Amino acid sequence: MLALRKTKSGVGNVELVEVDVPEIKDDEVLMKVWAAAICGSDLLIQEDKHFYKAPVTLGHEYSGIADKVGSRVTKIKPGDRIVSDIETRDGWLGVTRDGAYAAYMAIPEDQIYVYPESVSLDHACFTEQLVGIIHCMQERSHIRAGDFVVVVGPGPMGLLGVQFAKLRGARAVALIGLKSNENRLKIGKKVGADYILYSEEHPEDAVRDLNNGKGADFILECSASEK
Repeated sequence: MLALRKTKSGVGNVELVEVDVPEIKDDEVLMKVWAAAICGSDLLIQEDKHFYKAPVTLGHEYSGIADKVGSRVTKIKPGDRIVSDIETRDGWLGVTRDGAYAAYMAIPEDQIYVYPESVSLDHACFTEQLVGIIHCMQERSHIRAGDFVVVVGPGPMGLLGVQFAKLRGARAVALIGLKSNENRLKIGKKVGADYILYSEEHPEDAVRDLNNGKGADFILECSASEK
């Protein structure tokens, strides 16, 4: 099968190469990959700015269908629609252990979750991103009903954050981005942002104007920018 791999250390060295279908261990599942998203960290690995262990097949945001199961697997069966955590006992999938930029990948059963038929596998592919947003907004911090929420950055994580803020009962959500992000900002408006603000136009002043002279009650920073 073909796989997109970081073949060796250094800048670049990401190639589409022929590899064998993985041999699974007794406690692993062979997943036929349905969808795999591109994360910013994949690009950083390409640029040699993120940790990894080469050679490795990239891709850590994915969904798929269980194809084969090991002899000690009890909770997953062939045909199940699955996603998984990326951190396993012997490496990060798609970072230090082979990931989803291939037709098949091997995953330990204890990292796998079965998705219901009501959720498309295309949407299930975003589970890893959504879990990160929930962890930030509900576990590490705590968004409250009635909060004025500011989301900085209209990328996939920011757009998920807008939606989660509304689900948690935010009174209003302001999404901040660059004017060059206009298409993404329009999507943000579509999925629930009440206000669209531009980074180039002192959005902190606009937030105070919109929130009765106060700053935001909750800020989600998804721009990955130090500015």
